[in-house]
Amino acid sequence: MPSPTAVRAPRAPLPPLARRLLLATAVSALGNGLVLPFLVVYLHQVRGMPTSVAGLVVAFQAVLGFVVAPVGGALIDRVGPRPVMIVAPLVMALGSLAYSMVRTPVQALGAAFLLALGGAALWPAGATMVSRLVGEEQRSRAFGIQFMLLNLGIGIGGLVAGLVVDVSRPRTFELLYVGDAVTFVAYALIMSTFVGVGGALPQDPSGEDPTGGYVDVLRDRAMVRLSIVSLLLLSSGYGASRSSPRRWSASAHGWSRSGTSATRSRSSSGSSTPCAWSRVVPAAASSLWSGSSGRGRGCCSGWPSRSTRTWWS
Repeated sequence: MPSPTAVRAPRAPLPPLARRLLLATAVSALGNGLVLPFLVVYLHQVRGMPTSVAGLVVAFQAVLGFVVAPVGGALIDRVGPRPVMIVAPLVMALGSLAYSMVRTPVQALGAAFLLALGGAALWPAGATMVSRLVGEEQRSRAFGIQFMLLNLGIGIGGLVAGLVVDVSRPRTFELLYVGDAVTFVAYALIMSTFVGVGGALPQDPSGEDPTGGYVDVLRDRAMVRLSIVSLLLLSSGYGASRSSPRRWSASAHGWSRSGTSATRSRSSSGSSTPCAWSRVVPAAASSLWSGSSGRGRGCCSGWPSRSTRTWWS
């Protein structure tokens, strides 16, 4: 007869608001998947821009997002994540709509600017909101489900788009970007239903910042190590898989439909020639992180920043 202590108690479900936030994440990810694999193909084969210009647009969007991210964090500190999660996706919706109408490199850079500006504020705001909606014991599960839904939505959206797009019919690409914009608007509408949560944290009567500051985060050696590893993985793995295979397939093979989506999946496993570098640096990053003396689990329990310092543990 099993011991009573051997019976595992059922896990409590995530709070309703947390599930609603995950729904918004899934909807937005589906829209991202519609356009994510095809930007270089769209700019090069549909709009006639050189692949070097298309790559520059992708790089500009990424670098700009990195530069303005601290501004997004400061905004979250000031007004809370909820207002940011309503305005930022609307800005990104404008960026997606702008992509559907681009004809010149300058217009493409303008669309990239809007998407980078909104994304730099939206994603940290989403992480902050998750941390406020769930307790510490459920936080890892909530973030895990959120990331799973993000990848699932991108994957499904990419497969659907791969069956639709055709470089001989520019309208098919334009509709994808309109669809992406619609999902961002849906995200904002869902977030507008969050009443009474996600506002700015109350100020300490003494005038001190209760959440700490970036200096406190940088003093945490495990956090610094995690940041370096993340930078290596994102720049060499995700960055390469996002741009190189699609540029390669567009210029070398002229793939116009689902072959580009297949390339993205192939490159994720490091099997595409342009992404060979993405197999080397992640291995080095793993070695670096393995030297964290067992602190990795605790370090990954949160995304420390000024606005989320209260739940960093």
